[in-house]
Amino acid sequence: MNYFLKLNFSDEILPLINIKLNVLQIENTNLFRKIVSSLYYMANVDALIALFKENELLEMDSSTLFITNLIDFDLNTKKNLNSLSKMILNTYYENINTDLEQLKLKMIEIAKKLSLELDISLDIKETIKVDDLFKVIDIKFREEYETPLKRFLNYLYVISELQGKYIFFTLHLKEYFLPEEIIVIIKELALHEIILVDIETQNISNLGSFEKRIIVDKDCCLIL
Repeated sequence: MNYFLKLNFSDEILPLINIKLNVLQIENTNLFRKIVSSLYYMANVDALIALFKENELLEMDSSTLFITNLIDFDLNTKKNLNSLSKMILNTYYENINTDLEQLKLKMIEIAKKLSLELDISLDIKETIKVDDLFKVIDIKFREEYETPLKRFLNYLYVISELQGKYIFFTLHLKEYFLPEEIIVIIKELALHEIILVDIETQNISNLGSFEKRIIVDKDCCLIL
């Protein structure tokens, strides 16, 4: 599958490559601020950047995620946990529903026995929905990793699976990871068909054959 990026001030269609770090080096300060702000808030981003899968225009909000802080990110957000619950339900609904029905019948039986033993009346809610189970069981991601590298990779994998996102924008990735670590990231993400686009203001270091660099100079001219 081929993916392309278009900066809307230019007619160039730029291929994104999942076996390389795609670097978008923006030297024009005003344009840099606009693009970063638009990606962060997902507001008016379509006026600046367009993404394509083959000839299909992609929805930025549903296919991409912008990560500005590569150290402090949280998997246990409400959106992620809701997505996890839906994934579990979609995959194991029949099994969960059957087990829940058996549990419900057992609880009703116990409640009726207590009602007779204590000579009291008990109102029993006989309808239990599968969704009610997730209100009782607190399912969360365990975030214990040996290195920041593994934590970052796991974050991308999980978000990709839960939210269906496969293009990730980062900000100054090279300030967080060494070149050899970034090469590991690129190789691992390629196996999962995830594309990484790093936004920079200047060329900090070059990864050689593992990097594809797109430069927008101070005059907003595109240099390939």
